Amino acid sequence: TTPIMNSSEGWDKTAGDYDSQAAAFTSKFAIPLFNKATKSAPVSTALMIDIAGGTGSFSLSVARQGFTHILATDFSPKMVEFLAAHVKEENLSNIEPKVMDGQNLQVCDNTFDYAFNLFGLFCFPDIQRGGTY
Repeated sequence: TTPIMNSSEGWDKTAGDYDSQAAAFTSKFAIPLFNKATKSAPVSTALMIDIAGGTGSFSLSVARQGFTHILATDFSPKMVEFLAAHVKEENLSNIEPKVMDGQNLQVCDNTFDYAFNLFGLFCFPDIQRGGTY
């Protein structure tokens, strides 16, 4: 059997709790990580993908800083639903929420200038596959 947290259904069941509790913790790491990764590169026209972004703590933090375009992905439809609600509430046009498996990204190679995975990688059943973009 598949462990509950290795399935989109498992994360769907916890999306509300994750959004109200864990997202506040993970968002504290967003801007320091982003600034460190992008300190010597222009970001005004760059494209970014947030892989396994959950309810969007990383994407939302970066979008508020004015990052131009973010594809925010998660394999849990409920997580993406929460993210989409936050995007709408904050009237952010620079985030595109999309349901997508971080171990099987449906994007073309070399599309993005930056690829981030804040805390999702350790949740992947196959970390090697999930860490390849």
